[in-house]
Amino acid sequence: MLTRGRAQQNLLDLTATLKQFKIGSDKPVICVRTTDNLAIAMKHMITNDTFFAPVINSMGIYVGVIDMFTLCNFTNWLHYQKPHPKKGTANYNLLISCWTRFSVGEKMEHIPALRAGHSMLSAMETLVSYRQRRMVIVTHDNKPCGVFSQSDVCDYLARSFAHDTGNTLASLVETKLDSLLEAKTIATIKQSQWAITAFSKLKRSKFSGLGIVNDNGVLTDVVTAKDLAGLTSNLSSFYRLWEPLVKFKAAIREEYPSLPPRPLTCLASTSLQQAVLMMQAAKVHRIFIVDAEGKPVNVFSQTDLLNIFVNTIRGGTTRVQ
Repeated sequence: MLTRGRAQQNLLDLTATLKQFKIGSDKPVICVRTTDNLAIAMKHMITNDTFFAPVINSMGIYVGVIDMFTLCNFTNWLHYQKPHPKKGTANYNLLISCWTRFSVGEKMEHIPALRAGHSMLSAMETLVSYRQRRMVIVTHDNKPCGVFSQSDVCDYLARSFAHDTGNTLASLVETKLDSLLEAKTIATIKQSQWAITAFSKLKRSKFSGLGIVNDNGVLTDVVTAKDLAGLTSNLSSFYRLWEPLVKFKAAIREEYPSLPPRPLTCLASTSLQQAVLMMQAAKVHRIFIVDAEGKPVNVFSQTDLLNIFVNTIRGGTTRVQ
């Protein structure tokens, strides 16, 4: 068993390591321009299997971001302008044309960037402070050179759990999820409801994903802003927004077989280490905690993981809401 003094020393060692670990990227960052329209941004994100893109001006300078959640909000705005238009009608064609009428510069978010060469600890704390899931990394002349995300933290912890022989993370490894998470209302939606209803609920709740349940409340799937890819890169399947979620998700999985076949689940007794390794292996941002009947009772996300990790390093509480 770790003594209190040893545990404190381990945290100091971990903090020092994270301060030495510098962020950056040698991978190309594919950006969109402020003058691109939203249809181009959508195509860019679907083609590159992402739901986030740095936005640059005519000089290649970073000015903001556009992501699938922003496009999800735009889709909802369109829906309320012309509710449930029939495919091929004037109203339907008008909604499609809006994607080319609005520019990225009009809808992007102005999110601060991280500097290449900053420590991983500083980057993690900045994500928490700004409540962001990912942030752009820029060079000294403000040109995008990478992206730092919660997934990077998840990957780092997964590697640390696997290779850490000094018990640096021992205070977290075996902690059960039910002792880390406060009880919360789980945002779910029935699989029989329209896809557009799910995207509307995503906007209102500000969650990154909703659990899809059947009539008995059993978890069957998950819907996220990234599912807007189901409209296809040229928006030819825009009509799918008014289809039942179960049909909408089936069509997406047929077109994008790399998507997880079902939502990732675990029990409340699952340890933090097990949950992190499961999420990292499945390449997902959340794991639903279910009861014996398969009904969701809580959810553990990369946001929770990041907050727990940063709070632990700061010496605060590890329990998150």
